[in-house]
Amino acid sequence: MHTDNQPVALRQEKLVRALGQMLADFIPEGWERIRFEAHGTTAGFRYKIGYAVADGEMQLHQQSHRIPPEFRRMLADLRELMYRPDIGTWFDMELSIESGGDYIVRFERDRPPENPDNVPEFSDDIYAQDLKVYPRSAGNIPEWLAQKVYRAQSEGMVE
Repeated sequence: MHTDNQPVALRQEKLVRALGQMLADFIPEGWERIRFEAHGTTAGFRYKIGYAVADGEMQLHQQSHRIPPEFRRMLADLRELMYRPDIGTWFDMELSIESGGDYIVRFERDRPPENPDNVPEFSDDIYAQDLKVYPRSAGNIPEWLAQKVYRAQSEGMVE
């Protein structure tokens, strides 16, 4: 857990800005807008990076697998920082950055993960493990997550 004395909101903003700067440095020059989407668990992250140039057409960054390990560590730190007892933490994050420096970030902790590119999903046992690390009260476990945990327990993948 974090022992930093800064308020959580300030630490969160610093992490998001640092992530945004790393993305901006990673994308080819001449971008107007960056769109970053991540889905994370304690087992890791799946993400996609798009960017628009002057003509406005969004392009998928083909080298997103080359993002430095520091970036993934910062995403994990952000999930941990945003954990709230009995409520949980986020699974999905969207970050949109404009070339002028403005950004919008959105976190989702309750809806099922989106999978528009048919990337293999995390297995049920990974979600069950995530719930152990970031526990939620029964009223804060969405149905889709409860089903994944139940399947993992039924199949003996977790205790």
